[in-house]
Amino acid sequence: MRIYELKSRKKIITAAVGLLMGAGALVLFLVRIRGHWGELWARAGEVRHGMLSLVFLFIALMYVFRVLRWKLLLSAFPDATLRRITSAFFIGLSANNVLPARAGELIRPYVLQRGGGMGFSQALASVVLDRIFDLFGLL
Repeated sequence: MRIYELKSRKKIITAAVGLLMGAGALVLFLVRIRGHWGELWARAGEVRHGMLSLVFLFIALMYVFRVLRWKLLLSAFPDATLRRITSAFFIGLSANNVLPARAGELIRPYVLQRGGGMGFSQALASVVLDRIFDLFGLL
């Protein structure tokens, strides 16, 4: 079996797992909302769409700035491209949504170091520093 065939199968499996997780979350949502559709649509009608759009814009900008900040922290590593950093960031963020105790923060450095160019401890130190900067931002 060739390497590109393995990578292709891995991508298919990863996409399938992601779709199954999304479908499972949707089923859980629909089961919990059962019988309250009228209330759901009434509340949805009360949404101020301009404000909601503004919130989504600010959330997107927050993620962009966090990725760029992490890129700046990793500027000493030439293998830490913006694409790899962005991928690791969003994989870790997604993992935080499904795993307990913010375990996605450990997945971020694992994904980042997996491509080579830096060790896990270096990548983990950058994540810790990134979280410290977040803490100062909250203070």
